[in-house]
Amino acid sequence: MERLATELEEELGFGVYCAAFLTPAGNSGVRPHYDLASGFLCQVHGSKSWSVGAPDTPWPTVPSADSQPAFDPVLETVLTPGRTLYIPRGHPHAGTATDELSLHLSFAVKPRTWKDVLQAHLRGDTQHAPLREMLPLGHTDLDGRDLLAEAVERLNAAVAPRS
Repeated sequence: MERLATELEEELGFGVYCAAFLTPAGNSGVRPHYDLASGFLCQVHGSKSWSVGAPDTPWPTVPSADSQPAFDPVLETVLTPGRTLYIPRGHPHAGTATDELSLHLSFAVKPRTWKDVLQAHLRGDTQHAPLREMLPLGHTDLDGRDLLAEAVERLNAAVAPRS
């Protein structure tokens, strides 16, 4: 599992981790939920019936936690050994083992977002004075779009080649 997860990381350019799920016959194992990572579910033993819905919020940043998202299935399928199902990040899903013990591997692809790229750059560029400058007094009275436009100008200046 570790080797395959590592190879997936190298191929996809995203962090990948793997978890195994053993579910008794006729049981669901976990309640309906969505994940913050996309997942490849690989059926190893037995079979499992899956329902997958459309996300309420595209690209969620908060886990479904204790809530059980209600959803109308857009996909219903049964995985048997050797079959794989891809579930994109944020899509609610639920699975139930059929009439025998089910074992599947879940390879989770951890998202890296545009926000992550910007935050990493901003954490790394502590020398660019215009990004360290304090906001002006009264900035809370300014239009948020104007502040954002100024921030983008400063970011562009920070990433511009320096001579």
